[in-house]
Amino acid sequence: MIMECDINLCKAAYTLCQEYGVYSIDALYLKMAIDMNTILVSLDDKDFIDKVKRKKPPIEAYHPSEFPY
Repeated sequence: MIMECDINLCKAAYTLCQEYGVYSIDALYLKMAIDMNTILVSLDDKDFIDKVKRKKPPIEAYHPSEFPY
């Protein structure tokens, strides 16, 4: 699925920067995952996934190292 990254999405994602303590680009991914009710997977565990998990988001968030091999 392709989503348009318009001004409304950017403004909505911006609030997640402060709420979750993440960078703006990460907030866009987080916003889309929340809006689409999907699982979020990122290679950035310390600066993104760990911060998101601490806030107990309404979605699941993982780093690939958490998957069984």
